[in-house]
Amino acid sequence: MNYVKQDFTIADFKDCGPNTWGSPMPSWLEKHAPRRFDELAVSKEVRRALTTVSLSGSPPHMLITGPAGVGKTAAWRLVARQVLGPGWKSTAHVLQARDLVGTTGAMQKFEDFLRPSGRKSRDTLAGRTSLEAFDRSMWETSETDDPPPAGVELAPPEKGVTPVSRLIVIEDADHLGPKRQPYLRRMMESESATSRFFSLLEHRAELWML
Repeated sequence: MNYVKQDFTIADFKDCGPNTWGSPMPSWLEKHAPRRFDELAVSKEVRRALTTVSLSGSPPHMLITGPAGVGKTAAWRLVARQVLGPGWKSTAHVLQARDLVGTTGAMQKFEDFLRPSGRKSRDTLAGRTSLEAFDRSMWETSETDDPPPAGVELAPPEKGVTPVSRLIVIEDADHLGPKRQPYLRRMMESESATSRFFSLLEHRAELWML
């Protein structure tokens, strides 16, 4: 089974707030969120681990746990920026699992997120590559773009190496439930060549698939 993960239990983070990119008036928390790994209010060991996996070129799947407000979102956004490059906001895809709880057609919504072309299609969100992953010079940068959190951009991939093109982020993954967890695990096992999956949750015991 091709499944590798990095488990981070986080405390003492400064929360960077909800997902607000694309909003014409970013929140104060978004504006002042950490932009470098060394700005995270965590132990040196956690900062070092996040930096190391981000610079590896082939980071593992990640499980980030901790109570609400400690900065799990801040952590994954920095990793996403480092791994995916300046255009990370277009290739990091977020599902809020809490929003599925108690809703009609929750499983269908979950499948639609992971399989945008339909249940019977072989096309998956995680299986889609990104040209920017192979050549980051294709992305036009500006002074307002976030800098690489580790201080340097990743080197171009070696010939024959497929870089990570997308991150699939499941926030509040402890609300996935027993039906959606196996589906997600199968996706992780089969679609990890070009994508990585990040699961954020408060209580790891609720994510029994790991």
